[in-house]
Amino acid sequence: MMNTQDKNKLIKQIEQRVIFLKQELLANDSLSVKKQIQSDDSSANLDLTIGAPVDETVYAGHRKELAELVKSFEWLNSEDAGYCELCGNTIPVARLEVVPHSRSCIECAAKQH
Repeated sequence: MMNTQDKNKLIKQIEQRVIFLKQELLANDSLSVKKQIQSDDSSANLDLTIGAPVDETVYAGHRKELAELVKSFEWLNSEDAGYCELCGNTIPVARLEVVPHSRSCIECAAKQH
């Protein structure tokens, strides 16, 4: 079962990840502005054109993860924190440290996939 120390550790871990993701997304926004001001260098423009779909996929994943982590803050401050939303069993803290946005125990997660 998750105690206060475990909960605080998870909150701190999530906060650090949220800060990282926000910095990455902010950097991407800055890079997008620079991409709009492309140079006359055709090879540089080609690099930007080729990399754009990959970058957008990465940053879309960042945005999704950020939204899930924000929900994790709410969950960690609720009575449901630490319990599987499918079966009600305790979610091991070690699992939440690896997958902080998880709302299911390992057994239920395995059944879903």
